[in-house]
Amino acid sequence: YIIMHGHLTPGGGFQGGSVAASAIVMLIAAYGYRKVDERVKENSLACIESIGAVIFVAVAFVGLFMAASFMYNFLVGSPFFGEIPHGGNTGILNSGGILPILNIAVGLYAVLFKRNLIKIAVGITIIESGVNLFLITLGYRKGGVAPIYTNLPPNVEIPKGMVLPVPQALTLTSIVIGVAVLALILSFTMKIYEHYKSLDSHIVRRLKE
Repeated sequence: YIIMHGHLTPGGGFQGGSVAASAIVMLIAAYGYRKVDERVKENSLACIESIGAVIFVAVAFVGLFMAASFMYNFLVGSPFFGEIPHGGNTGILNSGGILPILNIAVGLYAVLFKRNLIKIAVGITIIESGVNLFLITLGYRKGGVAPIYTNLPPNVEIPKGMVLPVPQALTLTSIVIGVAVLALILSFTMKIYEHYKSLDSHIVRRLKE
């Protein structure tokens, strides 16, 4: 979904590429480099990467022929890819206020006081959610529209009529990095359980000593 709908979100291709790359990193962390290297060849990955680059350039030139504009988004409006909405943001942002603080507090509790490695990983994810909510709140403007200059409704004042794009971009990047970090943590957790037969951090620490 992230890869196919990247045209509707800033950095959609970056998000999709990071998610796909995280899958390979997770396999290496869980099963080791040698086993992954036996199943997934570097030449195959390079071939897939090259095919993606060719498709990217081809789609850009299709926009040039259809609308005399390089990389024109000619798929917007189709039933499969959806539309970019006009007008203000729907609903009211109710994820600000004390909610980021509560999320971070709950996550810190899980990280500091829980012994199960899975629960610690969940706590780290909750902390990340609190930080993301905080970033979104920073960039929110009541009644503001999405900062897409080519699709602005009439009579929108620039830049006061739009939400801030930088916090949104930072949040998108944070979400992608969070997915990769969570995958890596869970992969290490699998290896720890495989070696020590326990997910209790105290027991693992004692066995290690």
